[in-house]
Amino acid sequence: LGLMRAGSVGERRKLIDTAVADGCRAMIERLVTDAMPDTRTVEERRFFLEPDEEMPDEWPHRDEGNTAMLREAVDSLRRSKSTLTRADGREYVSCRKLMASWGDMKPFPGGDPADATNPDPGPGISEVCRCCISCRGRTDENGAQVEKELRQHIRLPRLTPTPFVPDTKPVDVKKGPAVVFLFSGGVFRGVFQVGFTNAVSELGIQPDVVAGSSVGTIVGALTSRVFQRPAALDLVERQRQTRRLAATFLTIDRFVLTDRFADFVRRFSIHAAAADFSPRDLDLIFRRYEMDSGYTFSQRARRVFSGMERLFHLSPFELVRLAQTFRAGHWQDAAEQIKKLIQQMMDRHGVGLELLGPEPLQQLIDGFVFDGKVTPNTRLDYFGFPLIGTTTNFTAGRLEILRHTNPWDPRFTQSLLAGSAFPVVFRPRWSWEVYRRPEQVAQYADGGVMDNLPLGAVVEYLWGKDSASRVERRPEVPHLILTATLEPEKADWTEKEDVDRLGWTDINTRATQLRYNGKIDKFQRGQRDIRRIIKQRAAEGDPDVRSPDLPMNLDVLAVKPQWLCGTFAFHPMLGFSRQKQTESIAHGCASTICAVADHFHPKNTAHAINVDLLRNWASGRGIALEQLPERIHPEGKGALRYGPAQLSAEEQQQGACWFRGVDPKTGRRPICPFHPQSPACGDDKEVDDELHKIYLACGQRKNHEARGA
Repeated sequence: LGLMRAGSVGERRKLIDTAVADGCRAMIERLVTDAMPDTRTVEERRFFLEPDEEMPDEWPHRDEGNTAMLREAVDSLRRSKSTLTRADGREYVSCRKLMASWGDMKPFPGGDPADATNPDPGPGISEVCRCCISCRGRTDENGAQVEKELRQHIRLPRLTPTPFVPDTKPVDVKKGPAVVFLFSGGVFRGVFQVGFTNAVSELGIQPDVVAGSSVGTIVGALTSRVFQRPAALDLVERQRQTRRLAATFLTIDRFVLTDRFADFVRRFSIHAAAADFSPRDLDLIFRRYEMDSGYTFSQRARRVFSGMERLFHLSPFELVRLAQTFRAGHWQDAAEQIKKLIQQMMDRHGVGLELLGPEPLQQLIDGFVFDGKVTPNTRLDYFGFPLIGTTTNFTAGRLEILRHTNPWDPRFTQSLLAGSAFPVVFRPRWSWEVYRRPEQVAQYADGGVMDNLPLGAVVEYLWGKDSASRVERRPEVPHLILTATLEPEKADWTEKEDVDRLGWTDINTRATQLRYNGKIDKFQRGQRDIRRIIKQRAAEGDPDVRSPDLPMNLDVLAVKPQWLCGTFAFHPMLGFSRQKQTESIAHGCASTICAVADHFHPKNTAHAINVDLLRNWASGRGIALEQLPERIHPEGKGALRYGPAQLSAEEQQQGACWFRGVDPKTGRRPICPFHPQSPACGDDKEVDDELHKIYLACGQRKNHEARGA
């Protein structure tokens, strides 16, 4: 990639010389390390993915006869104090001095001479040695140089074992229940989760962990950017980030519909218009070929064969071979031929591996999360709290968890792209793209292929040692997992008319719908049953209720939509339906506010928690319980049990929220951040008008009712 970006021959030569110098230095350091006594600890070996015990092999440089001379050379340089120790305690020695002491090796002819400006030149080819940088220079916060750059030196292994401490970011110690935001996969239905993000932000719910799968991994990263700065410090800035997130999703079709995909649709449409044949022509050529005269058959065959080649790049010979396979009844062979021909056609159009390229999504992540200022060493704890994703290892056939404690060290943006690489739409990512220190060569794709809602990854993280200093395993108030599922609420058919006249399509749709949210519902019921059992055993005086091996105390607050946008709900040339996108964001926000109101309702005992204790904890966390709405339509479903409220024309002009209650501090309803009267409103009238449509859509009951089957 660097060679491709190099602007001149000189720059390319310098890049090549630098790569050669790095390889030379790395090999010498490896030879020295193998020759010297091993002072690495077991923890250090595991961190660098090496075996716990030294494994003998048959490499020549491991032979004692070859290593004794090198070991003596290093020891003699140390005794003569010819080594250099930097401020970080690492020891270095000049390559030229090591070569001279190790077998009296002479430098290459024509190399750089030793002088006052360069007392320790490299022993090899001068063009390469000049590009050998062992340590970069260091400056203080004022820009003054603290340590000079070190060249033509190799790093020596330390003399004695010392405790190994990985370079990890310090975290604040937190006890008590953790709040987890969990985002499920669902491709372009994820716009519903933007409304979820706005609702929890407005209610003052701050996450301790953010996790996701598939598109939820990217939504989780963008949401983490919104919550990077607590609302108590700057609420208006938080609302600006929320508006920015919503505007991004309203225009995401401009990001994902790449030129590659548009060109494919355009070329295919042009070729289809030029293909002058119909299905009837195919029938008269391959089945009812006795119907036409010789001249008519010849003309029709020419149109069919030329049209098939224009449309599918299918030559007449391949078409005849395919027809012979079908007529012989070899269906499996025919299917294999069709797959091969389709792959060849897709390759010709430039979409053989992926319909959409990841470059626009990468720009979106880097631009939104880092404001365009990307740093290469960013980890998944960049926001001050852990970001957890999942990806499917296509090679090994297993689900892998992406988090900052992974010893392979996932790259930030590339791991998000791997976790959301939906097959066919995006290409799989290689292990060296996803990780900085991969253990094996593998390909990685969408995590939703194996687990669309990674509850297990969240539980594993909260149970693990990394979070042991942050949270208790069984606090009195359970850890709260808030999730915006991308599977609609099941419809109630008890009062459905004409059930006896259902068609097979209706039955199939109903069967699919009954599987929705099954995993989250079972997990929720299981956790609540465990709490009831432990409470009963504690009342009976069972001492095992204080055992450290008891499962974690968790509760799930699931936000279930009444309807969603389609999985791939966009026109290949026109993009998304902007109206449905705004309605979905509004529905997600209202559904989340009402789901939180249900969870913290004073009369809710379904979650098997002391309600007063739960509400006191929520108030201590800064959750705005006083803004939660009251039920006005008990017979309604979802958000319709609580609203939308009947706002006056003046309240609507002021931007009063349709679902949140009156704030006792101000005596008014809070202002929606999507309304033009919001303090977070910007100067771009076009964007403000589009976001205002979210506010207007939220006040319409039809946008919170179930749609379709």
